[in-house]
Amino acid sequence: MTREEVKAYDAARYLQNRPRKLEQFREWKAKNRGRHRALSMRWQKEHPKESRAIKAAYKKRHPEKTRAGRIRTSTASLASHAAREGARRAKTQKPTPAVLEIYRLSASDVELTCHWCSAITTRAERHVDHVLPLSLGGSHEADNLAIACRRCNLTKGRLHPEVFVERRRVAI
Repeated sequence: MTREEVKAYDAARYLQNRPRKLEQFREWKAKNRGRHRALSMRWQKEHPKESRAIKAAYKKRHPEKTRAGRIRTSTASLASHAAREGARRAKTQKPTPAVLEIYRLSASDVELTCHWCSAITTRAERHVDHVLPLSLGGSHEADNLAIACRRCNLTKGRLHPEVFVERRRVAI
């Protein structure tokens, strides 16, 4: 056999056995996750240029599966990103005296009513809620904060106040 014939034979055999070999590899990978990860990490360290090229090609072929692509393409990811960004903004801003007063009031033993359902709340079941959630562009200002019972605040989550009130009305 000539060299070209051997190459042609190997290529045909590879194509013929490829599905079976891929399935065998998937099974091995599922059984040996830690070992596969360690081997992959070692290969990436030993071959940084090839690793970067493979990752770049993958990102180009599958933009929806990369972090940047998911943020751009997925509505859920956009909402999740906005929520994280809003929480980050709230933590980095220095609270005003009015905001601090609302938090002090929520921690006091005074009985207060829930902004949403008007139930009397005890200190243990009281939350400070952003009326317009930070993820929807709300601010961490006193006029956007309200005392809410635990149930209403956790049910509302990052819903727009009008949507939450409408859903509450339908549920009642």
